[in-house]
Amino acid sequence: MGSFKQGACNRKGRVIFSATGVEPAAIYQYQWFPRWVISKLLNPCKKVSNQKGIKYSDWCFTGKITDNPKKDKICELCDKEGLRWEFEIKNDNNSETLIVGSSCIIKFSEIIVYDEHKNKIIDKNQRKAHLDNERKVYIRELSLKPLRILYITGKKHYRHRIKQSVDFLKEKNGFRSDHLLFLFKKMESLNIVYEPSFYPVYLGDEESRTQLEKIILFDKNALVLLFNSLTSAQRKRYNLFNTTQNND
Repeated sequence: MGSFKQGACNRKGRVIFSATGVEPAAIYQYQWFPRWVISKLLNPCKKVSNQKGIKYSDWCFTGKITDNPKKDKICELCDKEGLRWEFEIKNDNNSETLIVGSSCIIKFSEIIVYDEHKNKIIDKNQRKAHLDNERKVYIRELSLKPLRILYITGKKHYRHRIKQSVDFLKEKNGFRSDHLLFLFKKMESLNIVYEPSFYPVYLGDEESRTQLEKIILFDKNALVLLFNSLTSAQRKRYNLFNTTQNND
């Protein structure tokens, strides 16, 4: 990030960072600093995109993705704020790693991306498709972790329903709405943390669509539980944007 030529003062006039460095304790006393500013001051960005002579071909996507729901990280290539999905790239020469957004991996085509057979992916559209698929696989794993906890800690007669739901997910790439309601209610009863948006709702057959339509018509409380699992297209299809509040 470079050294500061002038100091910056807090509201009481005390210098909290200067050419000589940063006082972390002082920064954290002042909540009026945005979180991303504090992060930058304490952890100077390892931005490399503007450095002369940088060889992007020395960097490769490691396959590691991290979910950051707080969106308080910055892409270390382009400085874009609010990263939700952190993709890790690594320098093959010095093992340095950077946290970046997938768009930068696509944009800087010299950054190496390997397919499952360890072949380099060159085509831009194929690189995007590969990274999107890697994220979907990661989200799938995140969705299964709470279900494993439910399987172990829940009542034994839950296990058949859980297995049935997971088998349906693997076959159809989504859950039936009644399956999700069962899973969500049981996880909430056991205080198991889960992210609803990681559980897609399957509407590929008449039975699944009818099941959701019954919930929309007769069980608005259940619809509130399912709302964040529905895609924007699904919400639009059933005009659900204003129907997610509990009944009075």
